[in-house]
Amino acid sequence: MDSDTFEKVVQSKYIELPPDTNGHRNKIHVRSAGERSTAQQPTVVLICGLGSSCLSFTVVQHALAAAGVPSFTYDRLGIGRSSPLSPVDGDDVATGSEILQSRHAAELATELDTVLRTAGVSPPYILVPHSYGGVISWEYIAAHAEHVVGLVAVDANSPRSCERPLNDNDLEILTEGVADGAFVYPDIVGLTAANRLPAALWEEWTEKRLPPEPWLHGTGGELAEMQSHSDSCKALHRHALLQMHPLAKWPVTVLKGNTESDLRRMIDASEALGGGTRSAHEDLRKRLEGYSRLEEDQQRDHLLLTDGGAKRYVEAKKSGHWVHITEPELVVGEILSMVGGGSGNEQIVTDLSK
Repeated sequence: MDSDTFEKVVQSKYIELPPDTNGHRNKIHVRSAGERSTAQQPTVVLICGLGSSCLSFTVVQHALAAAGVPSFTYDRLGIGRSSPLSPVDGDDVATGSEILQSRHAAELATELDTVLRTAGVSPPYILVPHSYGGVISWEYIAAHAEHVVGLVAVDANSPRSCERPLNDNDLEILTEGVADGAFVYPDIVGLTAANRLPAALWEEWTEKRLPPEPWLHGTGGELAEMQSHSDSCKALHRHALLQMHPLAKWPVTVLKGNTESDLRRMIDASEALGGGTRSAHEDLRKRLEGYSRLEEDQQRDHLLLTDGGAKRYVEAKKSGHWVHITEPELVVGEILSMVGGGSGNEQIVTDLSK
């Protein structure tokens, strides 16, 4: 389908947030699809990963609407079609000649609550976070567990994600010595070939074109969030959520992708393009040994958020980190299974509630 077909189902609009501490009235880009049949029907709230536009969930939203399940997602400030981050006084995150405030997950969870209330999307919610969205969802649950009736964590970060043997800073060496424009992440990890987004939205998501309202083109959000990623993961321990089981009787599903395969492809591409050094490549490959097992262990922490609810652990067979872009039907199937619509997908599944 083309983007116009999707946009008839997935509705985009802008909401204006209350003035921030500097008096700015920022605009947030939100996307919704489907309507509740009753006040008790949950809305699926899709939470993007670090620096990612909510356009990545378009196919998921379209399929959920067709199944009668309402959904909502948004671009955080400084990302996608939302307002850019405003420069602040001080010396925090420097981007060119501007200074931007670091944005911790606790602040992003507060922003999520404000966006939901301002947009008129009332609870209950099923949270569906991807990647760093997992950390934001934990902060949201810590503050508003009573609003959440389910969680589908899509290759999502947990408090222990900062313990991974590789992080973004380690990977910077891969592009050293590579010609500008030669190291194209979506191409290297197979996203360009396997993505299921309409062409126009894919080009916008990969920043090959500006959004329809270029004056709202978000900037600064990815760097500001990256700056506080590790601290935000560590800070989750203060809530002791794993001991509290805040979701009580509500279901939790972990849908794990294969991030290790993406990382190995990046190392191989760097080597082929003459980037980095041989010793660096060998070191990174060594540190990847057992990476998937460690990630599985860390992602299973999401299951501990519930006590009496159903627990499922699912491995995507064909996807790297971006499961909702390359296998959106897997994400949709797990959501429908949670709300009672069945799944039927072929994957590695452990139903831990039996």
